[in-house]
Amino acid sequence: MAKATKKSEKGEPTFEELIAAAEARAAALEDGELGLEEALKAYEEGMAGLRAATKIVERVETRVKELTEDAKGQPALRDFAEIAPADDPDEEEEE
Repeated sequence: MAKATKKSEKGEPTFEELIAAAEARAAALEDGELGLEEALKAYEEGMAGLRAATKIVERVETRVKELTEDAKGQPALRDFAEIAPADDPDEEEEE
């Protein structure tokens, strides 16, 4: 089942939209049916989208650090890598 996507509060593409667009451009490049100029444009747009997605991930990591609490329920700053689980058991695959 497909999820409905929302634009960010600023009307910018969401992380999911940016990744989907980059994947679509990569697939078009892999197909080899784009001309040189079209391929270059797809590559440039894909890289710009990935840079924007990276900035979103960095903002999220900062928020996670800000919102983390220690075992006593007190706010605590920890590195994102310390709190990110290897496998998220709550995350289910969608079909």
